[in-house]
Amino acid sequence: MSMLQLIHGAIWKGLFGRAADGLEKSTEREDEYYIYDNHPLTNRSICPPRGDHHLTSFNGAQFIAGIMGGILDSAEFPATVSAHFNTNHQGVTRTVFVIKFAPEVMKREGRE
Repeated sequence: MSMLQLIHGAIWKGLFGRAADGLEKSTEREDEYYIYDNHPLTNRSICPPRGDHHLTSFNGAQFIAGIMGGILDSAEFPATVSAHFNTNHQGVTRTVFVIKFAPEVMKREGRE
């Protein structure tokens, strides 16, 4: 969790000038965590082509997910990181980064 707090706070600030909007642990999966960003920088600049129904779920924040995956892997916390659109309880669409740690991380951290 400390590594995710570092990404959520200091690293996010260094990259985007502010902390991410949220950090949560999954209540259903022991190896899964979520970082929320209401307005990812990439989504302000990257848009899917209009009229292409194959790209309706395209999220430009996948680029940020790749950066996060690289940071975690370099720190010896291998994980898959993906970016998805999510609508919160207030009806606001935001991006959720889903972080799923590799089994060896969960074992090493005593959370298997």
